[in-house]
Amino acid sequence: MQSVVTNVVSTILLASSLMLLVACGPSSYELQEQQRLAERQAQAELAAEREQTLRQQRRSQRLNDAKAAWSSKRYPDENQWLSMLGTSQGMNTDEIIYAEFMLQPLDYNYREGKQSFVIVDLRAILSSSNIPLLEFSVHKETFLDDMQNVIELPTGKRIAVVTDNFKRKKSLLTEQKTWRWEYGTIEDISWFQDPTRTISHANNREMTLQLGFRLCRLVTCQKQYQYEQHSINGFSADVVSALISDRSKQQILAEFVSDRS
Repeated sequence: MQSVVTNVVSTILLASSLMLLVACGPSSYELQEQQRLAERQAQAELAAEREQTLRQQRRSQRLNDAKAAWSSKRYPDENQWLSMLGTSQGMNTDEIIYAEFMLQPLDYNYREGKQSFVIVDLRAILSSSNIPLLEFSVHKETFLDDMQNVIELPTGKRIAVVTDNFKRKKSLLTEQKTWRWEYGTIEDISWFQDPTRTISHANNREMTLQLGFRLCRLVTCQKQYQYEQHSINGFSADVVSALISDRSKQQILAEFVSDRS
């Protein structure tokens, strides 16, 4: 009889303990919420990993394409620019058009320890809302003078490619930390190196900047504006890559690439 009473008491105590544990622990709703939160975190981590992989692949592809264009010097001439800009298409994220600009060296800055350059034919402008932009002309209306020299018409129309001032943004990534964009108008980019290393490149006057443009040809992407007496039709573009090179030595010195879609 005593053992039966003991078993009953034990059973009651065990049931009471389980009820106490259930009462003190998380409810079924809370457990479900914790599980959903863990699933969302796992999905977010997976999405972040996928995005990182896509960014790395995009950067690698754009860098390879930029180097191939630099090696082959496949840059459109004026007629090819006009043909491309005259095509009614939207922005093709896979299509990148390349152009090369000369870099004019300035005197070495011993105080700051840098060799600076100016990008020739890339002009800084302000939009109607005072947003800094960069522009280069792909077509100008011209005529031949008596000496058969090509002269731009004083009031001739221009067609240009217009891009955000990429020097002020951080979208172009590089591993060459000694090269830095300058935000002002006097200098465009500087090389923070000892003059014994920079002088051989700066003196030969064959430093170049290749830019990769992703064009937008929609009517809504066009900008109409005036410069001096010239009426300009500008086409918007994103800069997705930049290569700095010394053509005389066939050497790429710095690479800048955007990994954004």
